[in-house]
Amino acid sequence: MLEFKEVTITDRQTICQYLNKQENTVSELSFANMFIWRIPYQIHWAEAFGCMMASYEKNGELGISFPVGDGDHKAALEEAMTYFKSLDRKPLFFLYSEFARDFVETHYGESVQITNDEGSNDYVYLTSDLIELPGKKYHQKRNHISAFY
Repeated sequence: MLEFKEVTITDRQTICQYLNKQENTVSELSFANMFIWRIPYQIHWAEAFGCMMASYEKNGELGISFPVGDGDHKAALEEAMTYFKSLDRKPLFFLYSEFARDFVETHYGESVQITNDEGSNDYVYLTSDLIELPGKKYHQKRNHISAFY
């Protein structure tokens, strides 16, 4: 059974060893994010079958990240399914990469529903836009800077 524990500063090295093995980097699944938001989102972490998973509470739902690390992803996912079942909760996984999505589609097929949470997408800006703040799109940011000055 998965044993989720609180994220502490002393866990940084272990968690980062797993996170460094993921195929892409996203802000939600970084040690800094997990540590900073550990209290409001009740973020915890667990190890299973050579992988690490983070649990999150969001809008009253419990979600678990796709396993990261070079261990047995399928066994870790099955362990997480057992965990959800023990809590009598609907399984909800956060898939942060194409690899994770493809893995779940391949191994679970139509027995799962994959949706995109638009409100959780990362923001990507062009460096030149952040330097120049051109056009109406950046009007509010220019106002914040002017107020600061």
